[in-house]
Amino acid sequence: MMPTKDTAYGVVVVHRTDADRFLLLQQTVGHWGFPKGHKEGTETDKEAALRELEEETGIVTVSLFDAPVISEKYSFTMNDITYNKTVWYYTGFVVDTAVTIQESEILQYRWATYEEAMSILTYKETKETLQKAREYLQVLPDRQDL
Repeated sequence: MMPTKDTAYGVVVVHRTDADRFLLLQQTVGHWGFPKGHKEGTETDKEAALRELEEETGIVTVSLFDAPVISEKYSFTMNDITYNKTVWYYTGFVVDTAVTIQESEILQYRWATYEEAMSILTYKETKETLQKAREYLQVLPDRQDL
């Protein structure tokens, strides 16, 4: 049986302080990652990413920055079906660190430095996404205006 393609959209959320802090979510199934989910109706990729961010974290005000969208690819099997999943991540800044988790999908959240995040994130592919987002951050001008 051919693997089923699955595509999702999300946001790597950054709070710029003395050290950048990244928003990590622990899914109810246990693993740590970033806010993400599937498109609904005629949503654009960006609209889906922002809606999922709001649904999972309550965050409405985020400034997506002009960097390439990061793709994360992996495969998994659920109910005897193999999925080839691609997640497209935007990277964005927040000023307000208040988070209201979507309890049906999220166990807990954490703001973590890069080093902390690398030790918390569950999967290699998600760690690679964080590395790419951090590379984009390092070439940006200082964004104190956000």
